[in-house]
Amino acid sequence: MNVKLIPNDDLKELLREHFDGREVLYIIAKENKMDVFKRTQRLKESSKRRVRPIVCTVTNQAYPSIRAAAEDLQLDAGAISKVLYGKQESTKGHKFSFQ
Repeated sequence: MNVKLIPNDDLKELLREHFDGREVLYIIAKENKMDVFKRTQRLKESSKRRVRPIVCTVTNQAYPSIRAAAEDLQLDAGAISKVLYGKQESTKGHKFSFQ
């Protein structure tokens, strides 16, 4: 299948030619593009809400997120998450809790 990028105005005319002047497909394509944008925005907003500050109970160092702690301590973020949710006692000697 060959995919060709077509500017919106050209796409409108192309669809009119091939589908007897109906603009339904153009409208649907435009709405789908908007839905992708809305979904992307929603994902960005929801990821901001999920970030919670944590504390390393061994060093009493506070971190704004699991990712920040993982980068600073050179640990796996998944392992830190397991410690926080009680699936693992510690990771490389570090214990964590939510602030």
